[in-house]
Parts: sequence; structure tokens; C-alpha cells
Amino acid sequence: LVSAVSVFFIGCGINLYHGIHALLQRQAVEPFTPLIIGLLLFSLALEFWTFTVALKEIGGWAGLRENRTNTTVLAVLLEDAVALLGILLTLLVAGISFIWGPNPVFDATVAIFVGVLLGVMALFLATLNRKLLIDASDPDVDAPAREWLASQDIRADVKSLILDDDRAVVFVRAHHEVRDTFAIGEALKGQLATKGKKIDAVYWKYAASH
Repeated sequence: LVSAVSVFFIGCGINLYHGIHALLQRQAVEPFTPLIIGLLLFSLALEFWTFTVALKEIGGWAGLRENRTNTTVLAVLLEDAVALLGILLTLLVAGISFIWGPNPVFDATVAIFVGVLLGVMALFLATLNRKLLIDASDPDVDAPAREWLASQDIRADVKSLILDDDRAVVFVRAHHEVRDTFAIGEALKGQLATKGKKIDAVYWKYAASH
């Protein structure tokens, strides 16, 4: 997540710098050659392919919200989306340049727009997954674990700690003595696994009064 956000922010800074510099110190822009157009179209095809692969990996449009904490795939998806838009805008610049001649102002404006878009994507990705950067619990783990323990006649408070998008550790604070905590912990891990939650470890402690 940090790596992806860093790449977005660096791209944002570079695009903004070049765009603003081109606006302040305008220079003649070379027209697009057939080779450059061909490379842009080739890049468009590659980015579209990786975008479709990432979208399929995350579960399609329907699974995008459900798997939004899959930061690795989501970062690739957002990066490819921005790249596709950037290439399309560059092809638009090329088309305008071919019809009306090179336009340095429009070229610089597009660079600034792409830079702002990269910055927005970086903030969006970081905000969406900020819980992975702090010690946060997963309510989808806490509630089922507490209910399952209650079904085993174990009164306890449960608090999980998120390690990754689908991994966590669980802390069980029992209100009475519990025997064979290892076996119960393993059974709890198996129960939560049926709900798609991978628990690395279950740690036990007792209330202060006990």
C-alpha cells in the first residue's frame, strides 16, 4: 500500500512540475510521429489487458466493493485505470496536434490534469485502506467469534487485530477459567475460516477479577 501510494504521489509531482513548467516557459512542441502513435496504441492494449486481469482478480465490478481492501490488486487496478485515461488523453492531444497543429498549452493542461488525478488516486487508496496502517479490529471477526464462544459456554470479550486484508489475530479475554485453550482456539480459527477469515493465532487472557 505504501509503495503504491508513493508511486502515485511521485507521478503526481512529476506531471504537475512538467505541466506548470511548460505553461510558464512555453516552447515549441514537436508533432507526434507515426512511431509514437504506434507505441501509444501498443501501450493502450497492454494497459487494457492488465486492467482486465486485475479486475477479474478482484471479482469484477460486483466484487470491487467487497474486495476493496485487497490493496495489491486494487493498486494495480487504479494504476492501470489512470494509465488508460492518460494514454487516451495523450492520443487526444496527438489528434488535436495532427488536425490543428501542436498546442503546448493543451499539452501542459493535460499533464497537470493527469498529475492531479494521480494525487487524488493516492489519497483515495490511502483513505480507503487506512485501517491497515493502524491497530484496528475487524467487527466481522469479533462478533462471530464472540457468538461461537458463547455457544461453547465461554463468556469472553473478543478483540481482533488486522494484519492484512484477510488475516488477523484474535485476543480472547475470558471471564472464567477455560480448559484446553489451544484446542478451543484451533476450533475457533476453523469456525472463522468458514467465513473467509484467516486467523494466524488466538491469544487468551483472563479478566482481572480472576
